[in-house]
Amino acid sequence: KDGKQMPGRKGISLSTDQFTVLQNAAGAITTALEAEDENYSLELSTKRRASISVFKKKPMVNIREYYEKDGEQLPGKKGISLAAEQWRALADGLPALQQGLEKLLPSEPAQAQPAAQSQEASRQQPSTDSRKSLPRKVYLEFNVNSAPKGRVEVELFDDAPVGSERFHQLAVGTDGVGYRLSKVDGVSKDFVKSSGVSRLSYKEGDETSIVGGDALGQLEAEMEVSGHQHSKAGLVSIIVKDLTPRQTKQRLIAYKGKLISVEESLGGSRPNGTSFAITLQSAPELDRTNLVVGRVVAGMDVIQELAALPSVKANKDSPYFKVAKAMGDKRANVAELGFGRPLAKVIIAQSGAIEGGL
Repeated sequence: KDGKQMPGRKGISLSTDQFTVLQNAAGAITTALEAEDENYSLELSTKRRASISVFKKKPMVNIREYYEKDGEQLPGKKGISLAAEQWRALADGLPALQQGLEKLLPSEPAQAQPAAQSQEASRQQPSTDSRKSLPRKVYLEFNVNSAPKGRVEVELFDDAPVGSERFHQLAVGTDGVGYRLSKVDGVSKDFVKSSGVSRLSYKEGDETSIVGGDALGQLEAEMEVSGHQHSKAGLVSIIVKDLTPRQTKQRLIAYKGKLISVEESLGGSRPNGTSFAITLQSAPELDRTNLVVGRVVAGMDVIQELAALPSVKANKDSPYFKVAKAMGDKRANVAELGFGRPLAKVIIAQSGAIEGGL
């Protein structure tokens, strides 16, 4: 326009975490593109992914945002499809883009951080000083069908710094992102589960202030070295992994006057590191998926009352469910998501930090 190159409506903005994931996987994406591997999919975050599609015999790289509806991941309006030559140009330019991105990131004096620590790690990893200044306890107040049920107090552990501070930030509601008004969507004899939050940022470009960000690498790393197991009642843990096999399917959709192929994941979204569980007894099945970040120090009776609420029966032994599951019927996946869901509406009405430490 008027001799200037102006951005159009098509496109998508990536946070620094999402850009890093894309840059690290550039070689794998190029290989999948050349092989026209439509089964390839890369999660940039819980809501965004890169995938390969073939349209009119031409392979393309799709970078898109997804949303959940009826237990399925569907492509949203944000995104772009790149032809092979466009992707190669972008891949070649990723190092230069990284240099430009680093210039925009706030820099710190070299002596303030270890030599091997990158700027991105410094932004995401809580400093030792900030952890010491944080309250060691947070509270969660539960409502059942709009009636107050009670307050639970949680002491956060020091040996899971990223996970503990992440839980603290969500309890406080950092930048408007937090557990307040989130739902309890699962109860059982072993644990009570919260749904967590659906997104980690309401900012332009999805830049988040929550420690660990959209990528779950730091939480997974803490799981690997954690000395805690789900061996008793009252342990609080963030859900980091989902080992449930997920079926996927390819689907053609019309977008901006074109047909594009997108991959859908059936059976709900993957964890984003905000859902959490509170144990009622030993629950070793959680050791492979959850990072223990604290323990209940008051209000365990409230958790026991929540666990006793009537809930949707887990009808996995039904022959009808087994057949539908084996056939890939999406209704079976949706039904499975509801197993253990309380019949009453249970929410975290308030949450926050308890000042004064222990």
